[in-house]
Parts: sequence; C-alpha cells; structure tokens
Amino acid sequence: MNTTVTANNTQLTSQATNASYQWVDCNDNYSAVSAATSASFAPASNGDYACIITRGSCTDTSDCFSFNSVGLRAIGSSNSITIAPNPTNGAVRVNFNTLQERSLRLYNTAGALLFEEANFNNMQFDFTIQQSQGVYVLEVESSGSFERYQIIKQ
Repeated sequence: MNTTVTANNTQLTSQATNASYQWVDCNDNYSAVSAATSASFAPASNGDYACIITRGSCTDTSDCFSFNSVGLRAIGSSNSITIAPNPTNGAVRVNFNTLQERSLRLYNTAGALLFEEANFNNMQFDFTIQQSQGVYVLEVESSGSFERYQIIKQ
C-alpha cells in the first residue's frame, strides 16, 4: 500500500488511492484529528501529522510529516491583510492594504475546499461561513505567494 504523503503550502495529501483515511497528530500520541478523513488535510496548526490508510482489510500508517505552513506567508508586508471579526458568528470582512489581483479559498480542518473566489481585484471582500462552528483556514493567493489565516466560527 502506498503510504507516501506529499505537501504543498496549504495541505498534506495521501497518495494512496481507493482507500479510507484518518489523519492523526503524531505529537499527541497519534490521536485522530476530528473530521480529517479525506485524502487531503489542511492542518489548522503547525505540527507533525500522519495518515492511517485502510483499503479492504489492510491498514497501514504513513510516516509522520512535519507541517509548518500555518500562519502568514508574505505577499507584501505582514500587515497587508486584516480579517474581522475573528472569532466570528459567520460574517467575515477581509481588508487589503493594496489593490492587486488575488484569489481566496476557505478550507475546513479536514482540507475540504468550502469556497473559492478567484482573480478579484478589490480592497475589500465580504463572505459568510455557512458551515457549523469550528476552525477554518483562509488562504489568500497573489502572484504565486500564499498567506494563510485561521478563522474561528463560534
């Protein structure tokens, strides 16, 4: 069984196919990460993660993979974006200090893409998190660079 895990700036991905997945926190005695049962997983915090992969009656676990991409990745200055309110009851406003083309993506902690707004060029963007209470990751892409923000819905 393929237990390879790959990473990009936003998520970890198991390369196993036709399987079921459970992502675990290696730093917490391999405890299951809640709702992280997809092949891809966008961690809400930096740490070491592995994927338990089950196909048929066979189960195997990937090596632990260090993920250190949660937080800001400079597009310009570290003060280029403000998000409010955070925590939120659902409505979120993102303000940008510069006018340039960007894309926004919102992920849940399991790595599922919840919405994407591609190639917009405004100084402000409003959206509502329709999903239940929890932690979400907002990814802002501009000129091939990424910033990631944790948003908490109460």
